[in-house]
Amino acid sequence: MMKSFAKKLNNFYEINERRFGIAFMLFGFCVDSLTLKRIDLLFENLVIAWYLFIALACIVVINLNESGRVRHPILQKISHWAPVPMQVAFGGLFSGFIVLYSRSSAIIANWPFVTILILLMVGNEFAKSRYAKFTFHLAIFYTALLSYSILLVPVIAKRMGAFIFFISGIASLFIIILVVILLKKLTPERLDKSKFSLAASIIGIFAIFHILYFTNIIPPVPLSLKAIGVYHDLQSNGITYDAHVEPAPWYQFYNETSRTFHRYKNERVYIYSAIFAPTNLADKIYHRWSRYDDISKKWVVQNTASYPMVGGRDGGFRGFSYKQIIEPGLWRVDVVTKRNQLIGRITFTIEDSQTEPVVQAVKL
Repeated sequence: MMKSFAKKLNNFYEINERRFGIAFMLFGFCVDSLTLKRIDLLFENLVIAWYLFIALACIVVINLNESGRVRHPILQKISHWAPVPMQVAFGGLFSGFIVLYSRSSAIIANWPFVTILILLMVGNEFAKSRYAKFTFHLAIFYTALLSYSILLVPVIAKRMGAFIFFISGIASLFIIILVVILLKKLTPERLDKSKFSLAASIIGIFAIFHILYFTNIIPPVPLSLKAIGVYHDLQSNGITYDAHVEPAPWYQFYNETSRTFHRYKNERVYIYSAIFAPTNLADKIYHRWSRYDDISKKWVVQNTASYPMVGGRDGGFRGFSYKQIIEPGLWRVDVVTKRNQLIGRITFTIEDSQTEPVVQAVKL
């Protein structure tokens, strides 16, 4: 009776495997969106480390069985099903990376990299049969390992920049070499057959990530924009900022402030931003002011202001810049790192006003 039920259940799963996979992928992504907040917290790192462990354990089991060095019915049965938890683990990893990386990016600048992560997550659902291939599953594992290292090393070093990114890559190479040494001891024949394709894959992935970084396509992790707005007046009282703002229209609920700034007399135009960074991570944030030139049809940089930032605050490290000598027209302010990586952006129109605009007092 139980065997018959188990067989029916197994047949039902095999028939609907793709539907189950897509449903679990969407469910997992929703859960990650709600639960994964900060890469410097223990829970987030335990989740990612657990997925990496599951993926690695499945890789070892599959290759032990395929090598024929261990012949045991239990190992063969586990190996038959190992691609399923491996697929779930990789799906969970890339889902989590999409959440964490997308929070650290202005989508207009970093959409190619986030798109790559999305394709890896979605493609994972159609790649179960390929997880038995030695080079393929190790290449996917290294991609996940490198993605995690890029997130984690700046948190540990409490610094960002090209050198830290390079160290992240070296750390990932060190770990994957240890994995390869382990597999060479357990399954030398499998490794010898694929060593050149595996080496080419790992070197290729390492090179591609560095090209994406130095072309500013990889988001400036682990930084993320928590708030940005344009204000009429902004003063620090030591704990919070007192500001005056033109509220956004109700249909622009996604904006924190109105995208039309009615400038009265010669008042300053303030841009406020809050940037999340892990605890004690120090860096410099820049506000780059640009005006749209109607004749050349291009954005022209007017000036750049900077302020130091120290991470740790949930709401983000707060800072602002302002301009007093400013012309009417279309403006934008890019929030960037010292390497010109785009964290966030606000675009707004300045209009001269003959009367004092209606504003609200807010605390930031």
